[in-house]
Amino acid sequence: MSRYEEEDLLANLLHTYAIDLHQIRNLHPEEFTEPHLAEIFSKIRETQKPNWDYTAITALEILKTLTPKARETLTRLVANGLGNPQKVSNLAHTIKAEARVLLAKKISDLSGSMTLENQEARLEEIKKLTAVLEAPITLDQEENQTGRVITWINTLQEEPNFIATNSPALNELIDGFGKGRMYVLTARTSMGKTAVALNLSWGLENKKVAFFSLEMTEEEILARLASIETRLPHHLIKPKADQQTNETLVRQFLPVFEKSGFEIVSHPEGFSMSQLRAEALKRKQKGELDFLVIDQLDKIKPSGKLSNATEYEILTRHSTAIKQLALELDTPVLVLCQINREGTEEPNLKHLKGSGQIEQDADLVFILHAKGEGEERTELSLRVAKNRHGKTGKIFYGWQGEQLRIVEPKTYSHFGKINPQNPATQITRIGETEHQVF
Repeated sequence: MSRYEEEDLLANLLHTYAIDLHQIRNLHPEEFTEPHLAEIFSKIRETQKPNWDYTAITALEILKTLTPKARETLTRLVANGLGNPQKVSNLAHTIKAEARVLLAKKISDLSGSMTLENQEARLEEIKKLTAVLEAPITLDQEENQTGRVITWINTLQEEPNFIATNSPALNELIDGFGKGRMYVLTARTSMGKTAVALNLSWGLENKKVAFFSLEMTEEEILARLASIETRLPHHLIKPKADQQTNETLVRQFLPVFEKSGFEIVSHPEGFSMSQLRAEALKRKQKGELDFLVIDQLDKIKPSGKLSNATEYEILTRHSTAIKQLALELDTPVLVLCQINREGTEEPNLKHLKGSGQIEQDADLVFILHAKGEGEERTELSLRVAKNRHGKTGKIFYGWQGEQLRIVEPKTYSHFGKINPQNPATQITRIGETEHQVF
């Protein structure tokens, strides 16, 4: 986008005494590429009256209040006469559509320069810019309320804007992964968080997935993916593997991986939040990111003034930053984190490490739990403990530990059938065993 389209819009507004300003009410000064053009637009908007009538603005009245560069530009616009003879709504639509990259960069810069001292002010500014970024591009504000309700009802007939997971049962409960949302997968140590995250994010059709591993090497993640895909026992996929294993990987895993759109970004040596954000934004700008997985939250290195902060402060800041990153990217982000208490009982939200902020930031929290260890473990539960946008519940998956694979429940439909003894409780089934869904 060039500044000429913005100047054309301003020239048209001046020519019509801002009579058509009401057509572009949700165009914001923050969406202009140049501060002096945003300044002129703001001054024109100040002529607006509460009843949407307008004063007969003149360039002379506005000139008195402008900075030198804005004054020079306005003088030139007046001298050149009417701008490009397009409707202001057409020009504004172009400006608004192309401003999204600019706004995302502004948000990123604000996030990257955040300190404990300026956190409140920065978050307020980020919130303001995020609202502008998420505002609809449609600029026609003349539709009455009934018309808007009709439009809303029509949108309900459209396909939902979710990324379906590889689990039909999970899609039945949460629809899929929604853009701009933060998903938290939590469990105790060695419960299989990474394996479950790989099961849910591997093989998403026509989607670009970036899996940020902050504690495992690329080779370790590849071995897990290969086991999930080929069903080879995980212990066979290792250096000096036998010939049959190598042939299976070449035939059954390599071709699938090449077409998968799955990228492993491994940084077990340490990765800061600013580095993570920069890597994610780079992929998004190239059109190479539809879904982001971060394994795991407490492995993100503190940087700057956070280097001397407490663990609670670090987790709090990083959690908020990841939620903001999801909004910046307009992409679902799945972040893995630890349960902060030992024990064998099933954990809940209060056990989240640094629970207060993580629970608050997350749109949805999965709690993973399983009984038994090693070969004894044949089943695990995935509980949706918090869902800001829908239902909560629990799914019992089969678990094939040798292949690190979760196995879909055999029957489900909104978690199967209603329990006649307790209609409020839903049931899902694995094999011949019934399990309640809370």
